[in-house]
Amino acid sequence: MVKYALTEPQVDLLREIAAASSAMPIPPARIQTSWALEQRDLIKRTWRGSGHVAVVTADGRYYLKHGKHPRQVQVEKERLEGDAAQAARAPADGAELISRLQSAPGKIAVPDPAAQTRGRWRAAYYDALHHGHVPTGHKLRWNGRQRGDCVFTLIDEEAEKAAQPLPVPAIDVPETLVS
Repeated sequence: MVKYALTEPQVDLLREIAAASSAMPIPPARIQTSWALEQRDLIKRTWRGSGHVAVVTADGRYYLKHGKHPRQVQVEKERLEGDAAQAARAPADGAELISRLQSAPGKIAVPDPAAQTRGRWRAAYYDALHHGHVPTGHKLRWNGRQRGDCVFTLIDEEAEKAAQPLPVPAIDVPETLVS
């Protein structure tokens, strides 16, 4: 998977190359930066004379104009296409979320949901918390509120306490040590 985000030095070099009227010579200190831009297809590099020269590509101009790589935008569009169908599979309320967690091994993962789907799962989570659907002696946890996978876990509080290490006893130390 290609990392589309750019560092500040990469963006600066991309701007310099785009502003040049012809192929821009790349100084030796910035060869690695230009390589990173070339790997993302934002520039084309060639060897001319005694060093590299570079020109910006259409993808590079798009990045400068919109602040995102065009392939990153396409991946996001593809991810959102199936969002309505995925959102429809989200639990309707907190009771349904808890019943799914109890029938599963206590954990449900929703892989990188889009906004509508994440919102439906969030609503079910808060419904479970605020309307007493969480069973006594259990906690409901949710990871992935903003981005990434949403993971809902129903935790048995007694089992969690038993898994915690015992507290370390306090030892009194005298003010002065005698040898």
